[in-house]
Amino acid sequence: MSIKFNWGTGIFIFIIIFLVTMISVVFLSFRQNNELVEAEYYPQGIEYQKQIDRMAKTKLLSASIATEQVSGELVLTFPEEFRTIGFDKGDIYFYRPSAEKADILVAMQPDTSLKQKFSISRFSPGKYVIKLSWSMKGEQYYDEQPVMIRK
Repeated sequence: MSIKFNWGTGIFIFIIIFLVTMISVVFLSFRQNNELVEAEYYPQGIEYQKQIDRMAKTKLLSASIATEQVSGELVLTFPEEFRTIGFDKGDIYFYRPSAEKADILVAMQPDTSLKQKFSISRFSPGKYVIKLSWSMKGEQYYDEQPVMIRK
């Protein structure tokens, strides 16, 4: 017995292919990682003017914080104001846009040569945004710098 191919058979085959495709798309979409960039983005948006003021104060420093990757280390070099004005405290947040689990938070602790070093082995290869927030003489400062980690 042979099946005769007519327009009804063509429509039936098209509907089956369409349904299999749609089920596959739904299944694959549920397997995708859909992390939010920030869990509490609304309160942070309201406070953003303070962040803009901190960034403007940072631009007034003699130099920006320099980043470089040298022989298996990521080196942050701080401006001379950290020595002359006096550094109170600060945090360095290594933000990984593609994976929240790869984020790293470290206390800012420059050495006597105004450098802070991090081993590259702590990081996954890829793009990070270094978010620096610190205070000097009671004034708040903030800076962001993108960096590409290569191993």
